[in-house]
Amino acid sequence: MYKIAYYSASSASNRNLIALSTALKKFIKNNGKIIDIRAKSKDGTVNKNEWLYFKKYVSSADILMICLRGGKNSCPDFGKLIRILPKNSKVFIQPSCVSELEIVRKYCNLKDEV
Repeated sequence: MYKIAYYSASSASNRNLIALSTALKKFIKNNGKIIDIRAKSKDGTVNKNEWLYFKKYVSSADILMICLRGGKNSCPDFGKLIRILPKNSKVFIQPSCVSELEIVRKYCNLKDEV
């Protein structure tokens, strides 16, 4: 089973959740794998217990997906989330503007075809 942690710097955005849902359906269809996912949005970082639970989930996730909206500062604990991922985990970062492309180049380690 794949464990995916997903964070969106936008408020619970339908657009982001639709994109995530579409990607998951395609992944399951192509790979026949079961997926466990925990999603958090900007709104979900207010509750400290929920955020701690999310970080614990990230520490055993296979994939971390982050949708930025204003650089690394738009994701609380950005550096820590990257550091606590297991060594072989994958990172996907969706930039919201050109200025975030350097962050994508530095941290994203998924192949283009994934």
